[in-house]
Amino acid sequence: LIGVWFVSEWQRLGKPAQIRIVEVGPGRGTLCADILRATATWPPFRDALTDVHLVEPSLTLRVEQRRTLQARPSHTSSTKPEETKSVEWVVEGHEGRDARVAWHSSLEDVPHGIPTLFIGQEVLDAFPPYQFVRTAEGWREKLVDLDDQGGFRFVLAPQPTPASRALAPHIITEDGEDTVEVAPGATSTREA
Repeated sequence: LIGVWFVSEWQRLGKPAQIRIVEVGPGRGTLCADILRATATWPPFRDALTDVHLVEPSLTLRVEQRRTLQARPSHTSSTKPEETKSVEWVVEGHEGRDARVAWHSSLEDVPHGIPTLFIGQEVLDAFPPYQFVRTAEGWREKLVDLDDQGGFRFVLAPQPTPASRALAPHIITEDGEDTVEVAPGATSTREA
């Protein structure tokens, strides 16, 4: 279904002549392989897809992703496949609609300039969240504490915490919503 979502978003953008996919934290590369397989059946989308960029700092995972994607050096690449720096990689597509794939250590290294669809399957969930509860005194941070038997329990901070002072003024909720989670790292990554 995620491949269908990419095609739908591309259509919603007005079917630009060029589109790029970026996955942050691609793990083994399974989701990217599924996206490329699913979108291969929409020729106009695949014709517009200029390249796929995977943001992955781990060299070990990059090798695993290349295996999962069955990526091969392109015919124009003269560098040995073991040399990861300047190799142009290609994933074979439906009816000759191959996709160029590039790896980056950081999101800042991904090229700009054309419409881009981002996905961060697990990476955004990995950022620690803060949970706040609306009280009569304002937003209070929900914390983990030890109960009398040595187990864990949730408690509300009796006073504003540094996190609630910094983040609570920016909380926007629907009417009646009394508990919210905020993950500043995920928000800043998403907005980058």
